[in-house]
Parts: sequence; C-alpha cells; structure tokens
Amino acid sequence: MEENEEKVKVTGKKEKQDLPQDIIHDMLWRLPGKSLLRFKSICKNWCNTISHPDFEELNVQQLMSKIRINVYSPKDAHHAYKCASFELQEKGLSAKQLTSFYLTPKFAVWIEDSFSNLLLYRAHDPVGMPFEINLYVFDTVTHELKHLPEIKGCYDHTSRCSFMCIESTKQYKLIIFQYYELLSLAAMCSFFSLNNQSDNKWRAYKLPGFQRVMKSCSLISLNGVLHWIAQDFGLHFGAFIQTMDIETEEFMRIIEVPCQPCAEYSRVIMNYNLLEMKGSLGLMKAASHDELVIWVLKDSVRSQWIQQHKIFVLSMVHRPSCLTSFIYDIFQPLLILESCKTTYLMVAVGGESKLYWYNMETKELMHIAISSDSISTCSLRTIYSNQ
Repeated sequence: MEENEEKVKVTGKKEKQDLPQDIIHDMLWRLPGKSLLRFKSICKNWCNTISHPDFEELNVQQLMSKIRINVYSPKDAHHAYKCASFELQEKGLSAKQLTSFYLTPKFAVWIEDSFSNLLLYRAHDPVGMPFEINLYVFDTVTHELKHLPEIKGCYDHTSRCSFMCIESTKQYKLIIFQYYELLSLAAMCSFFSLNNQSDNKWRAYKLPGFQRVMKSCSLISLNGVLHWIAQDFGLHFGAFIQTMDIETEEFMRIIEVPCQPCAEYSRVIMNYNLLEMKGSLGLMKAASHDELVIWVLKDSVRSQWIQQHKIFVLSMVHRPSCLTSFIYDIFQPLLILESCKTTYLMVAVGGESKLYWYNMETKELMHIAISSDSISTCSLRTIYSNQ
C-alpha cells in the first residue's frame, strides 16, 4: 500500500486501469448516438468498438427496443374500445404486443394522447349538452380511471389535448387548446396538474396575439419549454413557432420558421411538423411535391436554423404506391432515432397510416408490421422511453 502511494506521489498520477472489454461493450451499446460520437474521442479502444459494424447494429436494436407503440381500435360489436401496447423487435421491423385492454364507456370515445402508462381520452354524451367535453385519464397498469373537471366554454369538436411532463419534478400536466368552431382559431389554452391534489381546477390563459394553432402539428417539449406551430391570423397569415414555459405556464418568445409556405400550395402549411433531433428542435416542411426538408434550430433567440436533411419522393427505395406527393399524401413524422452512424425517421404513410422506418443514408422505406385491427393517424401513439 505504501509502495503504491509513493508511486503516485512520484509520477503524479495513478496507473491506468482498463475495464474488461465486455463491460465496455455492454456499457456503450446502450447509449444514444449523440453520446457515442463524443465517447469515440475517449481512447482508441472505445473508438474502434463504436466504429465496428456489429456494434452499430446492436446499438440500433437497443434504441428501437425502447420504443412503445400504443394503438387504439374503434368500437366493436360489444361497444368496447380495444387499446394495445407494442414493443419493437426483429431489427425494428415487427412489433410484439405487451398488453391489451378494453374500454367500455357509456358514450363515444376518442383517444387524445398517451404518456408512459397513462391514456388520455375524451367522451361526449350526444343526449346531453351539445358536444360537451368529458376528459378522462386511464392508468393502463392499475386500471384507475380519473374523470377530469369540466372546462368552461370548451366543446368536444373544437379542442385538442396533450400530456406534458416536467422532468425535474416528474409532474404530469395536461394542456388543451380551445378553438373557435368556424375559424379553427385557438383563443385560449388551459392547464391541469395531475399530481397536485390540492389544485383540482383548470387554469386558462389567453393566447398572445391573434394566432391560429395548427391542429395537425405536434407539440414538442424540450428542456421544459413547450413548442407549437401557429399561423398569424392578421395581415400576412405567416407561420411561426410559439413557446411556453411548462412549469411556470408563461408564454415565451416567438421563433421564426426558416421559410414560409409557398402561396400556390394551400395545403403546404398542413405538412409542417415539429420533431426532436438530438435534443434540438427540428422542423419538417414540404418544399414541393417531391421534396421534404428538415431544419434544425441552432439559436432560438435569433431564429437561426440549419438545413439538415432533404428527402425526395422519387429517390425512395421500396416506396409504397400510396405516396406520390409530399403535398397531398400523408407522410406524418413520429420520431427520429439517431445511432452513431445512421439516422432513422419513423413515419406514418398513406390513408391507412402504416408505419415505416426511413433510413436517411440508404433512402430506404422499411415497413413495420403491427398486428392490429385498425391503425389510424389519430389513434397511433409512440412513446420513446429513455430507459
């Protein structure tokens, strides 16, 4: 012991102790691509391990195994709504069913969102108040059902609901946008805290300006900030991104989009969608019938974007016949998976919204087989779990 201490004093550092190769391998292949790119510079051994083709395949499979797909099927002959949860297997090209259960509510049901083991759905009584909204949160593990308080002035066919989570406190919140029926113009948004037993009321906020929140676009939460795409309902009808602090529920700055929709394509703005890319905000936009562009936000204060990817319809390998245009056909991005070498985009394609992986490098579309009675754009939910 004394001899080792003297050696440290003389050399100024301890002798290098290498970890066993199997431990290094098991540790690295569980990490996302962004971390692996940094760890390649640690030492030559780590760089060689991460660069090996077999390691890349294992890493992709590990990342795909963390993805959960929740499917909601329409009402059957027994007036029940089937919900099922799947996990990906076989290199992400098939899905194994984990759990399934039935909802047997008294009234019609529409699944709004899912987060972890929680399912958010709404129901309305056609006999009662016209399309009055009734929101429920269902725990798929405990089967506990919570009926949320009524939202004043909010109706079933003019609303949009989503889960939010504050990572630092693990607090779950719900947000709902309330629309003017004729204009699809969101005038208010309301928050509700699921974990707070003392506060059992919705908190309503008037949206800044005169904005039209795009119903078809995703709500993205990054570092405690909520992002959504809106359209200026003033003179120019331009698109922009509104931000809001999830914890304080305060509106933040507006972020300008890298380019506006082409005036000749009235539906182009419906092809906007937000994505999370390596912890940054990404924006997908159909530039033309054949071209889809993905931008990444580098500076939210100055609204500086970098063009990261371009996708072309005609260059896709194994492209389904239902996809001929990014303007008029469904190409709905769900999530981006990035390994150390390859970037995969999970998309719902076509009228039946079948799931595909799109390999950004090889330009190949790979179908994900899921055995379910029905999958629709509104009922398909994906959860990326950082286990």
